[in-house]
Amino acid sequence: MNVRSKRLGAAAAGLMVAVTGLTVVQAPAASAATSCKSGTHWKACSTITQRVPVSFVVGYRDSFQNGLSQQATGNCAATTSKTVSFGVSVGVKAEVKAAIFASMEVSLSADISTSMATGYTGTFTFPVKAKTTVYCDRGVYRENVKGTSTYSWYGGGAGTTRQSWTASAPSRAQWRIYPV
Repeated sequence: MNVRSKRLGAAAAGLMVAVTGLTVVQAPAASAATSCKSGTHWKACSTITQRVPVSFVVGYRDSFQNGLSQQATGNCAATTSKTVSFGVSVGVKAEVKAAIFASMEVSLSADISTSMATGYTGTFTFPVKAKTTVYCDRGVYRENVKGTSTYSWYGGGAGTTRQSWTASAPSRAQWRIYPV
């Protein structure tokens, strides 16, 4: 190992030891971020390793069938709402979940929330051509990621556990209007 490698390794180790509270460290990969949260006798660090395609969670569905010989107007107004929440795969400690959410906030270009409702008040008006059907869905886009975490505890029975996880967080509500 050359002197430069030793210095870089020592600097990285020093940076990780200096982490207190909620700290975000940009990892080498373009979209990866490591976030740590610590308490009196524990430290949890999470790193996003992969961004998975965004998903769309539907909270309200409707359709318009125009049986007329001329164009008509359709109007969607959500009358029910569905809440989409931040979630992490089963078995992840609460302290680690906080670090995962912080990593997602830093590395994703979208604004994310811990929960978001599809809404009651949004409306959308659109033309429906003669003899056609149009679907109207109201939902929330959800950002999805995969990553790894370490959870270390200090004192009697000290140790470290590592685990892989998947997580998702809502980012924005939207109408989708499309033909059959």
